[in-house]
Amino acid sequence: MSKTPENIDPQELTVVARSVLLDGLEALREHLAAITVVGAQAVYLRTTEAAIATAAYTSDGDLGIDPELLRDEPLLEAALQNAGFGSCRQVNPDCGADRRQSTESKQPSNSTCS
Repeated sequence: MSKTPENIDPQELTVVARSVLLDGLEALREHLAAITVVGAQAVYLRTTEAAIATAAYTSDGDLGIDPELLRDEPLLEAALQNAGFGSCRQVNPDCGADRRQSTESKQPSNSTCS
């Protein structure tokens, strides 16, 4: 995890991050068969009883998407925007600039969003 901003409780930040992750998964419910939660959120959710050398705090959520299982509709971006999530272009104007996803091949995009 990157450095926690000053005056922010790491536990509170993690609670908010998990809430946003769950809201995002709810928005993408039509695609759940294609989605796997990966990264620190997945590790911390599965190892709550384990003694981990680092604090179980993170402020991001990472998703793996299997393009073979991804449904054609709704589009991921549209589903998230309909649930109230903003476009990554609002934060990063280059977001999606390299996106070239063929509907026939369903290859993963090369989006510059992070």
